[in-house]
Parts: sequence; C-alpha cells; structure tokens
Amino acid sequence: MAVRPAQKPHVRGTSEGRETPGIPASRERRRAEELPGLFPPVGGSTLPRPVLVLATGGPREAVARCRHTVKPLTTALRTRLRGELALGTEKTLACAALAAPMPVLGCWHHAAIPPT
Repeated sequence: MAVRPAQKPHVRGTSEGRETPGIPASRERRRAEELPGLFPPVGGSTLPRPVLVLATGGPREAVARCRHTVKPLTTALRTRLRGELALGTEKTLACAALAAPMPVLGCWHHAAIPPT
C-alpha cells in the first residue's frame, strides 16, 4: 500500500520569519491524524492493517513530511516505522518491503519514485 506524504506547507512568517522545516500545515496534519481510521478495528474498515510502515528518511524538509504523515498512524496502530532509508535508496526500499511480513505501507517522496 502507498500513501502520499503531506503537501508542502504554505510559507508564512513566524517570529523568525520562517516556518519549521518539514512540519505539515494544519490541514495536512488533520489528514495524517485521520489515517488510522482507515484501518481495523474501525467499524466497516476493510483495509488490512499494515505490519510495517516505510517512510522516506533524511533531514530534508520534503522527506521529513513523509515521516510526519505516517507518525499518527504508526502510533495509533502500534506499528513499526522504518524511516532511515534515504532518497536514492529506492531499490533498498523495495527489497525491505518485499522481505517484510505483509501488508506494508509506504510513504515515499513522489519525486523519487521511479516510473513504471
């Protein structure tokens, strides 16, 4: 399974004149907080609960959004999060997903996903 990371926050000034890098805007944060409701034991949910969640790792803002997007899900479902795989390691990501017990949910920065 795959989920798209939160969108880039709108730039608005803070007391320092900048936003906190990688922190999703409030609308995106609400969407991330709603992800756990898509999986059992919520009534009527038919999606399988992920055993493992993979998210893009690294310090850059775009990849931090991947981890911020799935963190409420992994916390609510008590599911393991692997966030150490950096952009450019998509083959390693694919191997990790295939080697893990299924189902696996991935949240990867869209610019790094190879075309099929």
